[in-house]
Amino acid sequence: MPFHQPQFYLQYFLKRERTELYLSVALRNFALGLILIFEPIYLFLFFKSSLIPTLFFFAFIYGAYGLLSPFGAKIMSKIGLKHAIFLSIPFLFGYYLFLYLLPSFPSLIFLAPVLKIISMLLYWPAFHTDFVRFSEKAHRGLQVGKLQILSLASTGIAPFIGGFILNQFGYLPLFSLVLVILFLSVFPLFLSKEVHETYTDSYQKAFLKIFKRKNQRLNLAFLSLGAEVGINFLIWPIFMKTLNLSYQEMGSLTTGSLIIGALFTLYIGYLSDKLNSKILLYLGAILRSFAWVLKSFVSNSFEAFLTQSFYRMTQKTAGIPYMKIFYDQASLKGAEADEFIIWREILHNLGRALTFLLLILLFKAGFNLSFSFILAAFFALLIVFVAYPG
Repeated sequence: MPFHQPQFYLQYFLKRERTELYLSVALRNFALGLILIFEPIYLFLFFKSSLIPTLFFFAFIYGAYGLLSPFGAKIMSKIGLKHAIFLSIPFLFGYYLFLYLLPSFPSLIFLAPVLKIISMLLYWPAFHTDFVRFSEKAHRGLQVGKLQILSLASTGIAPFIGGFILNQFGYLPLFSLVLVILFLSVFPLFLSKEVHETYTDSYQKAFLKIFKRKNQRLNLAFLSLGAEVGINFLIWPIFMKTLNLSYQEMGSLTTGSLIIGALFTLYIGYLSDKLNSKILLYLGAILRSFAWVLKSFVSNSFEAFLTQSFYRMTQKTAGIPYMKIFYDQASLKGAEADEFIIWREILHNLGRALTFLLLILLFKAGFNLSFSFILAAFFALLIVFVAYPG
């Protein structure tokens, strides 16, 4: 699977294709931003405000995706990157449709995760492979920054809009808007021709990488980031709900912190190309860990806004050099870049799933939600191992 071959990918084509991917990501992230922070709360309320089944629901999704990631890469090889991303949308559509129908048809709780897993299998291997293929090493930190600032810009206002729609009209209009925009997000990808990459690892070979001694540091970095991101995605929104914040307040709080993060992101992307990425990663990881410690003391909406805004800044300070280093390593793999990406996908999502299962045990033992933020602080420090591939 050759990457960065000038005879095949002219600079103009790469820039055009990068713009198309950025536009697609912006539309998709806006759609998901409308509902993403409310998705864990929706399921938490469906399970009668019980954390255990909510955690198990998402542990199943991310665990299954992690274990099945190599099959997603095989599908990507067969149908092409853009067709894989396109086909992920109907399954994501079905997932959110089933979620909306849960109160009337509770048995859909068993089918909805399957649709989400298939959507992830089609989307994420293709997305990461596409980004590695066209991004340029000398400016990859800036390009990661641009991608993330575009994502933050498109996502920034979305939670506020989502919270307003929920407060005024309920879940049906919100789900409907999400589904329409999701379908629109795939069309920019087909302004240029399809691209095929060949994934060569067998299922056994993909998992054997995990057990090689030289890979233990990267294993730890991939697992830890998955664990920390999982706590931010699932536990933080539910924690805000326990503070008795309205949907509008949660949406406004999230939008405000995202905007602050967006203003900080592009500068960090620029710095990661100019400065030593490892130093920036170290600094970001320490500050990111400290932000989680602060979150464990939050008791009202103002404190939640301040700590989440600080977290967004530190998240990007560590996250952009992390992803730059990861994409640099993937591009150096040449023909095995997508195999490297799938290895990361396996561990990143297993990290989430295992953390959710661990939290089930801790909550059953009497620990409160704030303790999960201390765990996240620990995981945030371990992501620095991505800079030491072995």
